[in-house]
Amino acid sequence: MTLRNKQAGFTLMELLVVIAIIGIMAALAAPNFSSFIANSRISSATNDLIADLMQARSLAATSGHHAIVCPSTNGTACSVSISDWAKGRIVFIDKDGSNSYNSGDTLVKYVSGMPANLSVTMTGFPNIYVVYNAYGGMFPLGNGSFTLCVKGASQDRQISIDYSGHPVATRTVQSC
Repeated sequence: MTLRNKQAGFTLMELLVVIAIIGIMAALAAPNFSSFIANSRISSATNDLIADLMQARSLAATSGHHAIVCPSTNGTACSVSISDWAKGRIVFIDKDGSNSYNSGDTLVKYVSGMPANLSVTMTGFPNIYVVYNAYGGMFPLGNGSFTLCVKGASQDRQISIDYSGHPVATRTVQSC
């Protein structure tokens, strides 16, 4: 009696069934993955803006000069368009009190390369930039908020800043 050695492995049919199942599972997971990426982008953008606002507040209090966070597309000047918040921003110490970035001021940070599909709206502030006074509060006194939105995210993020200058982030209903 002779014993045949049985070959170990998969048949072509078994391999095709496994590939089909993996394809179906990937197709089901893809929409959730894109939502995860969008939520990560908006969280990251929110945290970065809060960090810049807190840094400006701290710099104002320690330097004795106004510190400003403003939209900037090139890192060399504040933009005049409120829509440029989604394109970049600068943080600087306004040593001459002009509320604009010029040669006598100290550039602290330039942020460019914002997340794709990011929109930023700003409401309640008297200008399109945020100014912190030497005590770390808002100048002029008041409050306002930023709303950050990334298409595909499950929720927007709103950063509210009160007269004391402290930014607070909350989740809001998706609006973009």
